[in-house]
Amino acid sequence: MPPIGWLNPSCRDAATCVGLSIVCCSVFGTQITIIHICFVKNGPSVSTSRKHSAQLKLRRTTEMDRRTFLNRSIAAAAVTPFIGAAYASGDVFNLIDFVVLNDAVSIEARNQYEAVLEPVAARYGARVVHSYDLQAHLAGPMPEAVRINVWQFADPKALANVSADPDYAALVPTRDRVHNMEALRLYMAQPIRDAGPIEEGVILVDLVSMADGAGDAERDAYEAKMAPLAAKQGFEVHSAFRILEKIGGKGPRSPLRLNLWKGQDPEGMARLSADPEYQALASERDAITDFSRLALFMAKPRET
Repeated sequence: MPPIGWLNPSCRDAATCVGLSIVCCSVFGTQITIIHICFVKNGPSVSTSRKHSAQLKLRRTTEMDRRTFLNRSIAAAAVTPFIGAAYASGDVFNLIDFVVLNDAVSIEARNQYEAVLEPVAARYGARVVHSYDLQAHLAGPMPEAVRINVWQFADPKALANVSADPDYAALVPTRDRVHNMEALRLYMAQPIRDAGPIEEGVILVDLVSMADGAGDAERDAYEAKMAPLAAKQGFEVHSAFRILEKIGGKGPRSPLRLNLWKGQDPEGMARLSADPEYQALASERDAITDFSRLALFMAKPRET
């Protein structure tokens, strides 16, 4: 399997085609797909004249129905240009995975799947650095998610290598049986700061989405005022990841960052909300936040 970002100018109809193939490896929840854009020749040369057409050929690589194939193709295709453009060899990056299970599938089945997947990923320097079970959905468009995993990759090639591993390929039927493949939620990210796994206490999973025109500067200014107030109630941002790209799923398309808050007790959030100093920040918060796209969960360390 070629690495992500590999471009193939050939076509099985090479005699009549000058084209471009984009090969996308699976990313723990996205099937391997090939999208081939075929520009048809007319005679000995290639022309951009309107007389010559461009055809989009979608080749199946698995036995799946057409709608499912298209959905997963689009998700996978997004990975290809992103990986190549965003990372150089040696960069550390993260894959943020909001886990959604099929109906009647238990979290134990996911644990069994991960127990087989993690050693395969470890061959290529990939590992889970955060894993939390989502206990309560507080806000946002992802109520079905049951777990968040943050994977760390030491090199962008690791993602393609895991996908191409025969042992991973053997896991695909189990993966598809356990997970709701149409509702996967995957984001590429880089660490702002990562203090390691939260092993005790209360966890607030905060997928931050900003209003149009607001970004890092506005969020940083707000957090600088809010963080001391949260600290008085036993909450602090333990780890934070800058979201670079959404690569699959139904969650928010362009969140700014993932904050993992560590708290001493769940009542701390209620105390913070009642704090007059925090309430005084409400107008600033509301002006820079897109409440329709943020996601908030209460969570706990993963039970194995």
